Amino acid sequence: MKQVETVIDIQDMTKIFRMGDQSLRALDGVDLKIMKGEFVAIVGPSGSGKSTLMHMIGLLDRPDEGQYFLGVDDVLKMDDATQAEIRSKKIGFIFQQFNLLARTSARENVGLPMLYSGSDLDQERVKMLLWTTAAGGHSEIFGQ
Repeated sequence: MKQVETVIDIQDMTKIFRMGDQSLRALDGVDLKIMKGEFVAIVGPSGSGKSTLMHMIGLLDRPDEGQYFLGVDDVLKMDDATQAEIRSKKIGFIFQQFNLLARTSARENVGLPMLYSGSDLDQERVKMLLWTTAAGGHSEIFGQ
């Protein structure tokens, strides 16, 4: 029997935003486990912590409490440089706002992460990613 690999395992994650005397508990003991091959949607009303959780998953922010394993890696124990390396190699982002560089072509915008990660600019891969997006498909998410 084949064992299913855990891709993301978040345990008891809490994030509190402080503004002067006020505290806002954006995440309160969140548990989330995503297995390889699963397709997961995070839904909820405005202000429920969806974006905060996504920032934690994407290593863009750190929680106040909890654990986060990306595969077997305990990413919260890593320094910022190591987390940045993980972000560039294992995590993909699709933002609500496009976050594109205004004076740059679509090909250049798609190819930019390749350059940031130290890879050679692979024009065939750029074309494939643009074609997949235009055709309504999907590409690699969370290193799958």
